[in-house]
Formats: sequence, structure tokens, C-alpha cells
Amino acid sequence: KQYIAYHSKSTNIMIELCIAKFIGTSEQIGRQQGQLWADEINNFANSRKNALEQYCKKRNHPFNWQNFLSLSQKALELYKSWDNNGFAEFYHIAKAADIPIADLFTITQMTDIRDLYFENTSIDFKNSSEDCTSIWLPANLTNKKNALYGQTWDLHPNDLPYVVNIEREPKDGLKTATLCCMATLTLMGMNELGLTVGTTNIKTQNNKIGIAYTTLLNRVLQEQNLEDALRCIVDTPVMAAHSYSLCMHNEHIGIEKTPSKTSIIHDSRLSENPYAHTNHALDNSIKTQELEPPTASSLQRFKTANDFLKTTNKKEPNYNTEDLKKLFKERQHGINSINRYPEDKQDTATNGVFIAKPEKRCYYACRGPADRGIWHTHSW
Repeated sequence: KQYIAYHSKSTNIMIELCIAKFIGTSEQIGRQQGQLWADEINNFANSRKNALEQYCKKRNHPFNWQNFLSLSQKALELYKSWDNNGFAEFYHIAKAADIPIADLFTITQMTDIRDLYFENTSIDFKNSSEDCTSIWLPANLTNKKNALYGQTWDLHPNDLPYVVNIEREPKDGLKTATLCCMATLTLMGMNELGLTVGTTNIKTQNNKIGIAYTTLLNRVLQEQNLEDALRCIVDTPVMAAHSYSLCMHNEHIGIEKTPSKTSIIHDSRLSENPYAHTNHALDNSIKTQELEPPTASSLQRFKTANDFLKTTNKKEPNYNTEDLKKLFKERQHGINSINRYPEDKQDTATNGVFIAKPEKRCYYACRGPADRGIWHTHSW
């Protein structure tokens, strides 16, 4: 088997991160993941299925798994023709783990499948939790003049055991590394050229069968420059709305994309201003499409991040990765803090944190909250 795997160990003190490297064709890389983590992937699927059922119950909506599977089956047909290599990896993960591919797609793309399904129901989206926070510090504000991109990844608290750092060395594409859940392809990551991706979720109208967000992020990492990465996002018919961050060298592009509109909300090539995003739209035309008003959590985290950025207006700024780690540990606002714990008893918790230096082609990542995870460094 041409992979190296270090299985995670959790202690009462800090949370370790599992790091696994896979080498081969897309089919082989998928098969290796499915074989290595077959039990974990099936447990992950059951956990997320239960989370979706609880999501329905909390909102007095009947739970019918087949309704979600039918959407996934349609989306998989589009995915298969859109990205052959990505689909091949995903297909062989499912096959090796002995899980139906539509089931695996539903649980790994749950955010998009959920938003697509519930848009056409009477479900109340108010106070639903989407709690990622992303931030960009331009090079002129950092101590070594290397721009920094960082974000938290917040989703179901029960996802924590399945968060891993995957390194891929494909025979038919660029090397990539990503912090994600098992079988989820890519959430936050970087390719060997330093191209870096990140995302936060927003909820809007007009969702439709399209390309799901983790499959899009995975495909973007096969691009060789910022312009082609941007074009890939702009041209892709997506299923649901997200913000996306693209970084390379000391440049950053922030995008809000829905199935009907794409808006570039930050471009460091045009402005040296820093940038932050949480889980509500910043573009005025996309605000009109939102299914829910901004939550108290999203608004407070956005304010916290921007308050942090305001402190960069000193004469000799020297921000570094430790400053971002400190921001991501913020707990001053309880359940509306950037750093979110499982014991907060919310729908989401911080499952991972990612800080990239695209110019240096390296990133730092941990599993769980920033103050509970052991930080690892990946560099090309």
C-alpha cells in the first residue's frame, strides 16, 4: 500500500490530528482512503444522518432520508461529467468503504443538499448555526511580509473524530493537502504551487442541482494560478451559496457565489485592505437572496474579526501566525465567540482551524478548537 498514515490519539489535554498521505491515480487514492477508514467513514455517515434527522425534528419537519438521496443521485450525474478525476476518487472511496455512493455524497455534501432541499419547504431557518470565520492579512501588515489566510471550520460537534489532514500525490495532477473530514475531499487546503482555498457557508434562495462545494474546492486545487482558480469558481454551476477565498503568493480574492450570482467582494490586487467573512452576505445584491437574516453569532464574529483588523492600523504592523491563533481562540462572547466548544450545546462547534502562508507554500492546522488542538505544519 503506497500511503503513510498516522492515526490520531486524543487525550484529556490536547487533541491530535491524523495525518495521512496517499499516492497513486485518482482511483487508487480513493480506494486507499476507503480501505484505511472504512469503519470510520461508515460511522461518520451514521453520525451525520442522525444529525440531519435531529435538524428536521428541531424544526418540526418530517425526516425522509430518501428525499435527500434523490437529490444526491441527480447531483452525482452532473459531478461525474464535470470532474472525472474528482469523481473517480470519490467513487472509489465509497466502493472501498462499502457504502452507497449517494449516501456518502449526502453526508459529505450535507450543507448543500440540506439547503437545496429545505428551500422549498416551510422550515424555519432562523437561528440555524453556520459558524465559520475567515480572515486575510495582507503582506504589508505582517512581520515577515508574508500574507496570511486563516479560518475556523465549524460544523456538527460529532464530526470531530473524523477530521483529518490528507496529503495527495496523484499521478495525474498537482499534489494537494487539505484539512477536512474523511471522504469529504477538500474543505481548506493548498496545492504544491501555494494556491490556497477556504470557504464559509451562507444561505440564499434559488438553490438547484449543481456542483457541491467540497467537490468544487477539490477541483480548484488543480489549477496553477489565481486567475484560472477564479475562473473555475465563476464558471461552475453550483448547488448552493458559499463564500470562497482564493490565495496565491501574497494575493487574495474573496468571492460570494450563489447558483444565480457571483460577486467578487475583495481583491488584494486592487486594494491592500484586510478582509474578514463569517456567515452572512456582504454583497448587497446577494443580501437580497438570503433565506434568513444574519444570526447574532455571524454578526458578532464578524465584528470581532474586524475589531482585530482595526488594530493593524499601527505604524509598524508585525502580525504573525500566533496573532491569528490568538484570534481563533477568542471566547469572550460565549456562544457567539469565534472559538466554539461542543459543550456550548449548539448545532455546531469548531472542528478544525487552518492558517496558510501561500507565498511560503505552507500552512498550520489543528483538529478541534484552536486552544485544544495540537498544531501541525505542512509545507511543500
